[in-house]
Amino acid sequence: MKRLLLGGCIFSFGLLQAQDDPRKDIDPSTLVDEVFSVQDLNINYQDLYENYLQLLSNPLDLNKVKDEQLQSLYLLDVAQIQSFLTYRKEAGPFLSVYELQNIPGFTKELFLKLAPFVTVEDPSKSFNKSIFKRIVEERNNYLLMRWAQTLEQQRGYSSQTDSASRYQGSPANLYARFRVSKPGDFSLGFTLEKDAGEVIRWDPVKKYYGFDYVSVHAQILNKGKIKNLIVGDYQAQFGQGIALGSVFGIGKNGEAVATVRRSNVGFSPYTSQYEAGYFRGAAVTYEVQRNLFLHALFSNRTRDGNIQSDTIQNTADVISSFSYTGLHRTPNELANRARIGKLTPDEIQGGTYTLTNVGSFGNVLGTPVINQPQVAIMAVGAIRKKPAVLETEYGDVIAIRHMMYLSHSYDHRVVDGALGGMFVRRVADYLEQWDVNREI
Repeated sequence: MKRLLLGGCIFSFGLLQAQDDPRKDIDPSTLVDEVFSVQDLNINYQDLYENYLQLLSNPLDLNKVKDEQLQSLYLLDVAQIQSFLTYRKEAGPFLSVYELQNIPGFTKELFLKLAPFVTVEDPSKSFNKSIFKRIVEERNNYLLMRWAQTLEQQRGYSSQTDSASRYQGSPANLYARFRVSKPGDFSLGFTLEKDAGEVIRWDPVKKYYGFDYVSVHAQILNKGKIKNLIVGDYQAQFGQGIALGSVFGIGKNGEAVATVRRSNVGFSPYTSQYEAGYFRGAAVTYEVQRNLFLHALFSNRTRDGNIQSDTIQNTADVISSFSYTGLHRTPNELANRARIGKLTPDEIQGGTYTLTNVGSFGNVLGTPVINQPQVAIMAVGAIRKKPAVLETEYGDVIAIRHMMYLSHSYDHRVVDGALGGMFVRRVADYLEQWDVNREI
């Protein structure tokens, strides 16, 4: 009997399906509405949207992310952040984003919100390229350009408008912003804006660089002991006060009041077109030792403000408030800049005659010095009530009148003494016979 030996092999074919990618499409504006249920017009949501968009294209590495970066997401509370750091310390580096579901206190809803903004990078990918090469090869960059103009002619552009209130520039509103960045590594960018009515002017000597508003920043992160270094324009968030505890710039805003305990995200680059809420200079965060950081900043910038005379004590004028519009269209607006010291000496070059007000400090008389190469300068003193002799049809009388001294200095090599005296007399006549209804 023959035996038939049969051999066989069984092959099983199947389709393996990986877990769904949790990085689903997300609308930043919808997420902001969920996080900040009570919104405030003082909060700059444009920067918040941009931060979320940046993280969507370059998510945070779970194995490198710091607690400050997690706080800046506004998705985790203090207990959840601490739970995350404890888990990473005890369990070691993350192997997958899905490990977030194993952390105590992390619900499925929280995981789905957090997943689009985080990732686990391949350890073989290290920053072994030069900083310049990383910037050039970085794909996360954008350039925004915008032009806007009101079709109807505004009163400020009319030839019938008073010269002190007439807009000097074109009615076009121009805006441009560029940024290239990689979270946890670097950020470079600039913001340019010209409001309608402002002049585009290039004169570096007088600190005009084309656009009226120019903002530039350069930032590097996690370079040894230096955890954060920013040069240029930046904002800061520290402490629980309203001065440096707010999210978007300096001062009090809705977020400072709405929450009880706010996170401290430290220094961050400033990319907004808002011309009042930033520092200008340099800021650094240095790691002294584990969990001990030193924050230092330097800032030097000027501010627009409104001037108000002190009518009670009759002393020098005071700055009653800061101006946040950033508009410099008319001679009046430019004069407000000069009043609070924003007009630099370079910006008053090229004039032919100077009028200075020594009375703003309570002085009734002053000796002005000519601003070369000009040939003359006039100083006006404070207005004071003084007794004066008046000639009437009934004879001379002594009366109380408002009086002001005019002081005039001129270069005798150019201006004759008689001409200089006649000029002061003519100015005095105009002031004494001033008619408020007279057209200039």
